[in-house]
Amino acid sequence: MPKESFWGEGVVEAALSFFIGLPMALGILSAPLILFIQTLQWLKTSVWPPMPVSKAFAYFDISPPQTDWLGLQQVFDYLLDSPLSVVLPATTLAAYLILLYLLSSIAFVRKN
Repeated sequence: MPKESFWGEGVVEAALSFFIGLPMALGILSAPLILFIQTLQWLKTSVWPPMPVSKAFAYFDISPPQTDWLGLQQVFDYLLDSPLSVVLPATTLAAYLILLYLLSSIAFVRKN
C-alpha cells in the first residue's frame, strides 16, 4: 500500500513539492552560510565585511531597480542596502508560504 504524500497521491504532486521545497531549503540555509563567510573574513582581517543585497546583485551582474518615483526608490535603496543574510531567507520563506497557500487552495478546489 503506497504512502500518501502531503499533496495527495501521485508523482506530479511529489515532484512539485520537491522542486518547491528544495529552493526554499537552500534559501533558508543561505543565512548561516553567509554569516559563516563573513565571520571567517572578520577573523582574518578584524573588519566585519558588509554583505548587502546590492553586492549579490553586482556579483550576478543584475542592475538594481531604478524608478522616477522618489519614495519607491527609497524603498528599493533600503532593501538593496539590507543584509543579504536577512533578506534572502525572509523573501524565500515568504515566497514559499505564498506558493503553499496557492497550491493548497488549488488542491481544495479540485477536491470539491
